[in-house]
Amino acid sequence: MKKCRSLFLSNTNDVSTDYLINKFGNYSDQYLRINSEEINSTDIEFNPNKGLIISKNGNVYDLTQVTSVYFRRAPTTFASLDNPLEKPYLINERRHFFEGIYLSLDKCKWINPIFSTYAGERKLMQLHLAHKLKLKTPKTLVTNKRLKAIQFLKSNDSCIIKPISHGLQQRGESFYSIYTSAINIESFEELNLAETFDTPIFLQERINNSKDIRVTLVGDRIFSVSIEKNDTKEVDWRKPEINKTYCVCRLPKTVEKKLIQMNKILGLVYSAIDLIQTPKGEYIFLEVNPVGEWGWLELEVGLNISNAIINEILCRQ
Repeated sequence: MKKCRSLFLSNTNDVSTDYLINKFGNYSDQYLRINSEEINSTDIEFNPNKGLIISKNGNVYDLTQVTSVYFRRAPTTFASLDNPLEKPYLINERRHFFEGIYLSLDKCKWINPIFSTYAGERKLMQLHLAHKLKLKTPKTLVTNKRLKAIQFLKSNDSCIIKPISHGLQQRGESFYSIYTSAINIESFEELNLAETFDTPIFLQERINNSKDIRVTLVGDRIFSVSIEKNDTKEVDWRKPEINKTYCVCRLPKTVEKKLIQMNKILGLVYSAIDLIQTPKGEYIFLEVNPVGEWGWLELEVGLNISNAIINEILCRQ
């Protein structure tokens, strides 16, 4: 039986985990990676008295020996579901099965715990917590009432609209993202929406910013990078067609302490946080992503984020 001390839960297209495991192999070979898309081809045996046994690629792993879990993705879709009427039930059964197994690994250090990750993705709670920590945030309205939305758009010079969720969508086998976008009263009224929407919309004032800032937190370590766009009219720097330049920067200690405190309250070891710096030098909190990408920043500016994550996985200081 092959020893396994570290478990990586991800998906096949996660290049940051590819990069991390490539470096992690220099420190330990006692690890297992499970991709959500490959769950159906993985042999699993769970017994509450004996623990969890996984067979993969001819190797057998006893996961009772696992001390740390790097969690990126839980399985949400599965192959070989031929009956469309049974598909929602089977997906729910499998998801609960695997989440239950993962939660049984309760003696492990999780980066990040599954349900802390789920809760940490909730943008409304993030803003509520940021307000309690006295972080500056944009004026915000989340509403399902057309009249309230119109009043908000009229009362602010410039606004944006963004998903309440993470914005990553799946259609068939394809994935796409819904990005933050500018919106004004004219474009909103052209949508000709009903007086009460099927789902609330997320509106914020658009902040006049000099820089976007991506903050990567790993434990008590902070890696901050300023991002300057070639097109200042664009709202969301994450759009792949936008040219960007990156530069390592430092945040005020007061802001760093509040972000670390937020991470701890959310129960997270790792997170990616988006801020805006205004022309006056103020720092405005936007949102937290508990599974945000980080690999490209390490390659762009040379920050050793991967080593900080590896130290957390190996439970080293």
